[in-house]
Amino acid sequence: MLAFSKQGSSYVATEGCSMLMGAAAFLFYGFAVCQFMMRLRASAPLATTTMLALWLAVALGLKEILIG
Repeated sequence: MLAFSKQGSSYVATEGCSMLMGAAAFLFYGFAVCQFMMRLRASAPLATTTMLALWLAVALGLKEILIG
């Protein structure tokens, strides 16, 4: 409500879309880490650091596709 009253509806809509894309990228990241650990028997630190680049790629890709 505060952001809407201070910034306007377009700002709030953009921020909401950004949060949804971040959540989708995090969901993909969590799935990828789980698969990496279960299938390759990798350690948790290795899996999380390796898949961090994948999370970043998905998040930036969604941003380019949906926001431009």
